[in-house]
Amino acid sequence: MNPSKINYDPNLNCYFLTVRGILLRQLDDRDVSLLWNQSGLIYEKMQDNILFTPYFTSLSDSLSLYLNVEKKKQTEEDFSVFLQKIKERILSGSTVLVYSDVFDLPHTLYYQKKHNNHAIEIYHVGNDEVEIVDHYYKFEGNMSISQLKFALEKTNEKNNVSAFEFAYLDTTKAVSPDMLPYLWDTLHFHRKIMNGKDPYDDEQHQKWYGMEAVEAFTRYIHHEVFEDGSNVDISYHGLKEYGGSKNNMAKICLDYGHLLEGLEELGRDYQHIANKVLTIANMILKCFISKNFDHYETRIMNKLQEWKEDEEKATERLNALFELHHYTLNT
Repeated sequence: MNPSKINYDPNLNCYFLTVRGILLRQLDDRDVSLLWNQSGLIYEKMQDNILFTPYFTSLSDSLSLYLNVEKKKQTEEDFSVFLQKIKERILSGSTVLVYSDVFDLPHTLYYQKKHNNHAIEIYHVGNDEVEIVDHYYKFEGNMSISQLKFALEKTNEKNNVSAFEFAYLDTTKAVSPDMLPYLWDTLHFHRKIMNGKDPYDDEQHQKWYGMEAVEAFTRYIHHEVFEDGSNVDISYHGLKEYGGSKNNMAKICLDYGHLLEGLEELGRDYQHIANKVLTIANMILKCFISKNFDHYETRIMNKLQEWKEDEEKATERLNALFELHHYTLNT
């Protein structure tokens, strides 16, 4: 079996990895890293929880906007029909994405331990088995059709839906973006968010942006880790997702820095921030596992303050880059 079927990147989650893996099979001559150009700082209060995210545009919208690729979904109530449709789609040239609960996927770390929706790629459908590729867990192998059906049925029960669903990518009209407008568009959204503004003027939800988001999330981390101490899922995973997104932004800035004076320096700032944020995430995890809260509290809170200061400096550089090039947009 060819190991190149797996496309792993530590900066991407399971959904992004699966989309990227499917996309690279169809558009291997395109720079698909351009899709992961979101690394904003957004903190949102929800009904029972909070959301800390770098993302402000759906991946489906980015696929359409930058590559003219359409993500399409197909649902079927009958599993046999569902499987046949997947087989036809693969034969037409596109592998597909499905979601399954990790609880029912034997190759995952959380098999029979934890419930969580997880994206995998179906690469081939045989008579009794399907070949799957799990880019996140770096696994490729066969799974019996009965086992796949059971896993997807359990996932549907958990999500309170009845139909089986898969997604695929329509790349028939794919293009490559004009790089300078793409870069300015990307930088514009980040500049707006990092300066504390809502890029979409959404007044329906209570949200904080940029430095205010860092401060709000820092307060949340202190409460979740050092006051409550029973769970660090949101703190750890929020920082890990943000650190990965910052690495993606750094890569774009460094790869295309030759097109804009000052962009490479911004990319190095983002690399530094990504490393710091991922370090904080790992410190939080070690703190939680060891239960040595007194030992870690001052160190983690100091690192969070350093993170904020680094973000402020990077935002100053981003603002200076716009001034340097006298580039204006309606903000």
